[in-house]
Amino acid sequence: MVQNYQMFELVEKDDHRGIYIGEADNGPVIVDLHDASKTMTWDEAKEYAQKEGKRLPSQRELMLMFAQQEKLNAALEEHEGKAWERGWYWSSSEYTNYGAWEVTANNGLVGWHTKHYYTGYVRCVLAF
Repeated sequence: MVQNYQMFELVEKDDHRGIYIGEADNGPVIVDLHDASKTMTWDEAKEYAQKEGKRLPSQRELMLMFAQQEKLNAALEEHEGKAWERGWYWSSSEYTNYGAWEVTANNGLVGWHTKHYYTGYVRCVLAF
């Protein structure tokens, strides 16, 4: 479902605003302007995203964010958003019943953490 979005443009959907960074997992990736206000466990992150009317990005979407990080951060700041923190971010992609994949923003390292114990940053994408 490719839309006519321009790379790094501001997109508004259902009272949410985000930055379009490309296509992944069969749809547009529109990154929320801000992180969640605190770090969370994976379960908390999933619940937070759902309550906000958004979703956690997949591992692939997080990797796309990292690959575009410099331009993404500039676009976020241009539209009153906040650049990525220098830590790791939860994805929606599960590793096992007990773990989920994450991507570290400062070096692009992909790994996994225990869903119910560790807390990580949360940057949602707009749900379509």
